[in-house]
Amino acid sequence: MAASRTTPSSSSSSSQGGILAALVGTLRGVGPDSAKLLERSRIRTVADLLWHLPHRYEDLSEIKRLRMLRADEKQTALARLGRITQRRTARGQTLTEAELLEEDGTPSTVKATWFGRSFVKQSFPEGQLVRISGDVKWFGRGLQFSQPRLEPADREAVHTGRIVPVYRLTEGIKDGQLRRWLHTAVEGARDRGGTLVASPLVTHIPDPLPASMRSRNDLPEIALALQQVHFPADPIALSHARRRLAFDELLTLQLATAQRRAKWVAEASAPALRASDEELAGWIRDLPFTLTDAQQTRRCRGPSRAARISTSSPRASRARSAHTSSKR
Repeated sequence: MAASRTTPSSSSSSSQGGILAALVGTLRGVGPDSAKLLERSRIRTVADLLWHLPHRYEDLSEIKRLRMLRADEKQTALARLGRITQRRTARGQTLTEAELLEEDGTPSTVKATWFGRSFVKQSFPEGQLVRISGDVKWFGRGLQFSQPRLEPADREAVHTGRIVPVYRLTEGIKDGQLRRWLHTAVEGARDRGGTLVASPLVTHIPDPLPASMRSRNDLPEIALALQQVHFPADPIALSHARRRLAFDELLTLQLATAQRRAKWVAEASAPALRASDEELAGWIRDLPFTLTDAQQTRRCRGPSRAARISTSSPRASRARSAHTSSKR
């Protein structure tokens, strides 16, 4: 599922000052070293982070039972962790393997494996109910999750069991880290007991469109649009949010074009060219085509054809100068 590439500039948001202009290192969970890495992607402030939009999505919202999994697909299951073991491979890597049980504790042939993820055994106790998302493949006589994402089933879904945003990364930052930071900025942060300990920051983004324009065009507020672009509730909400961002981008382009055109017209200057009726008739006579009825009507309209040849339009002046030069 590809994402919209409309990424409005964050400069207007950053210029608002306050929370949005705060350095990204002040966000909960982002340390000084991570802030330096984010700066490589031009993410310096909270506003820069909020406008770092996903470049694609993975729809992992359908949660299945282990016995309903299919091979060669990326899927999400609800499972209870069985025995978790670790060992060293011939190449010296740490291999963590977990047996997966059905939600009610019924054994299954499905397992999960991770290379270099030793924290899994320390962070997830045996018997815990989890959401697990990843690629499922045949391994021996059973199915196996390879390098899956894992979250406690009683926690808010960030990396599993939802439409998951995928972001462009810089070296040294993992996708799970960036997704967690953005979730904190967009949805706020909660402790293990579910208490909100950090308020959402996306609500501070100023909306450039008046309520009347949003209502007339059936557009959500910019804060809601950003929230749903980062962590969509469903495909419809994502579509509405992307439509809002696309509308803003097209409106910005149209306004910029209109401003450039107005400036060009205001600053346009060229010497007025005058020609007698005889000269004008000669130019028309030498044309390699016959004027249409509409052109004839326009040519004959007004008190004087010679007066109408005078103009301040540089384009028209250059065209007539070129024609005169070719006659010479």
